[in-house]
Amino acid sequence: MRPGVRGAVSAAALAVVYWSAHTMLRPLIAPSMMQLGITPGEASAALAAVAVLPTLLAIPIGSLTDRFGDRQVMAWGAGSMVAGGLLLLPAELGLAVAGHVVVGVGTMAAWVALQAAATSPMQATETRDARNSRIATFSFFVAIGQLVGPLLGGSVAEAIDYRASFAVFVGLSVVLLAVTWWLPPAAHRPVSPDRASRTAPGGRLTGSYADAFRLMRRRGVGLSVLASFVALVALDLRMAFHPIYLSDIGYSPVWVGALLSAAAGCAFLSRPVFTLLVRRLPSSVLVGLVLGLGSATVGAVVLTESIGVLLVLAALNGLALGLAQPLTLALMAEHTDQAERGLAAGVRSMGNRLAQLVDPIAFGILLAVVGTRSAFLVMGSALLLLSVVTAVAFARLRYRSIPDVPHPVGIDA
Repeated sequence: MRPGVRGAVSAAALAVVYWSAHTMLRPLIAPSMMQLGITPGEASAALAAVAVLPTLLAIPIGSLTDRFGDRQVMAWGAGSMVAGGLLLLPAELGLAVAGHVVVGVGTMAAWVALQAAATSPMQATETRDARNSRIATFSFFVAIGQLVGPLLGGSVAEAIDYRASFAVFVGLSVVLLAVTWWLPPAAHRPVSPDRASRTAPGGRLTGSYADAFRLMRRRGVGLSVLASFVALVALDLRMAFHPIYLSDIGYSPVWVGALLSAAAGCAFLSRPVFTLLVRRLPSSVLVGLVLGLGSATVGAVVLTESIGVLLVLAALNGLALGLAQPLTLALMAEHTDQAERGLAAGVRSMGNRLAQLVDPIAFGILLAVVGTRSAFLVMGSALLLLSVVTAVAFARLRYRSIPDVPHPVGIDA
């Protein structure tokens, strides 16, 4: 099999397996720990605590990916997922906390490496259109894993128990490790001697944060991270806080689940049209549409109690935010060189984790001060303003030549 085809197929398979494993485990963390004898508050604190280390390590992991290659770091991540999953099987609280920390670091490493592999060229002559098409296909398979995982984990836990779900997670992680070695060995990017000295064994690994800061100062990279941040906050609002409002106005868990599923289904359906949209629209316009529509619809739910209108808002929100992942991956690839893709993936991942940290804190404060409806309107308005600022800033970017694309391209080319 040709390296380009092999790389695309292996990235697609890894996307499905990784996201199936990751999304099946996350919803089970808090309830499984509560079953071991801790309170909901303690479970929430533990959930936040186990996310701290992976967030701090995202940038060093990205730098290591550039140095050692996507396949090697993917293998480290998958191996850590297997080890952490095994620690969950004895159903002891101390081991469970340790297991979730190890799994968290492993999933972060695997995802950073997988993003780097997905945004790196599979062949020397790859065009911008071909790269964007490949990223859209990759995101489509990510969406498949995100749909399969929660259903798989919940079904196994209900039919048997949480330990059975953890055993399935370990099995998927073993499959991930096996498929990792099918990634082309060419997925290894040269790193400058200066960066290599900071990420080599015994080197100053914290130097990767300085590299990340320099990368973020490049306007296209900083704006790509900001766009991903806005999209993740909007998505988190939908997933975590829409159920609060819907429950308050009398909708049953079945209807809440149906609305969330409608949004997820539309997100899934939006992925195949990404390539067409990115060809027809300037990226600044696409950023404005995706972020603006996602922000407006996530806040507008509190303006209605009609199930028909809520379904329309859920569908529009899903369509918009479903395009956000391939769009921000493509934007990051647009403004980074091949040798920076791992570090860029680490920066993007850290920004996304911070979004998931900032959102509940900001919304929780607003909830306590102004109430549910006003909190949604304030958050939606703030996100809409950030969306407009981001889109205008992208429109003002100048053309930039990217080494791994055979012709000069600009963000609005």
